[in-house]
Amino acid sequence: MWKRRYRRRLKWVVLIGILLIMTSAVLLAGKRAKVLESPIVKTQEKMQWDNNPLDVNGYTKVKVGVTPERMYLVNECNALVMATSRGKAYTVQRGLEGTYEEMPDTFDSTYDLLENYGIKIKMVKVEELDDQIYKAKVIAERGNELLGIEVKPSDALAFGVRFGAPVYVQTDLLEKYGQKVC
Repeated sequence: MWKRRYRRRLKWVVLIGILLIMTSAVLLAGKRAKVLESPIVKTQEKMQWDNNPLDVNGYTKVKVGVTPERMYLVNECNALVMATSRGKAYTVQRGLEGTYEEMPDTFDSTYDLLENYGIKIKMVKVEELDDQIYKAKVIAERGNELLGIEVKPSDALAFGVRFGAPVYVQTDLLEKYGQKVC
């Protein structure tokens, strides 16, 4: 009983903390740079889809694997290997296993918040490699609305595995940068 109350209070503390951090970051960014676009405006522009965001033509479905400092997106004998931090790899691994810690991390708390508001992660797409940095998109759904959010692949995978969402990699990326693993 006390654990449930503690977890509920902790969710609110985490939510308030995240909101405070995001608010202060936006305020600081506004003071430092007048010309930079707001991330909110950029996300809203991305919501205007050129085609069906759930279309996976040109993408290959992959399985996610992790080691302490690497993430593997594997399809048959090809694997796209990405460097990551130990902490992020641990978070993705726990998502794959469906395990939770006594104290939930940011991804566990965000998962709970999204679920409470009826938001589901439909899929994760690793879309491009730009200047040696992979770019990913999380496609989320609430009711019949879709939202595409550009995030780091490690964050996208951390959310995707918690929701059991399929992960796709642009086929050209997998063919060009994938490593043979069998």
